[in-house]
Amino acid sequence: MPPLARRILTCVLIGLLLNAAVTAACWLAQPDIVLRETHSMTKGDPFIHKTHTRHLLHSVEWTMQLVPSDLPKSVVPHGRWAQPRPNNPIVTCHETTGYGFPFRALRFQIAAQGGPSQLDWTNPNLNHTLPVWRRGLPTGLQNPRYRRFPIEPLPGFVFNTLIFAA
Repeated sequence: MPPLARRILTCVLIGLLLNAAVTAACWLAQPDIVLRETHSMTKGDPFIHKTHTRHLLHSVEWTMQLVPSDLPKSVVPHGRWAQPRPNNPIVTCHETTGYGFPFRALRFQIAAQGGPSQLDWTNPNLNHTLPVWRRGLPTGLQNPRYRRFPIEPLPGFVFNTLIFAA
């Protein structure tokens, strides 16, 4: 292998390792330095509510959707729902959290479905609809901020690797 190709390969491997280390550090640190305030978007029927917040080292996107159309449409302020009819799942929720610097490199998703009193974000069985690689690795930690380690790559992973390799 020519020396220039070996040097380029070495730089890319070092950039890859550095990118992985920086992303892991972003996951561990998670400071609440907000770059963009939370902004929400709500659509009509079917009711969909999206919230997105961008922090310095991570970003969180949260989506809630009413599933059946035969339920009451009234919404109490602050995202609390009117009491549903029994045995009807009324809400599908997805939470996506991405980590990395300067671009988001890895993310994980959490999914849940049920009424407001039934949603349990710590129950891994609620994530059965997501592929394993999107759920992230469970850490066993009780703190909700560190529940899962992200393993789903984003396009930013390539950009960060090239930046760190340079």
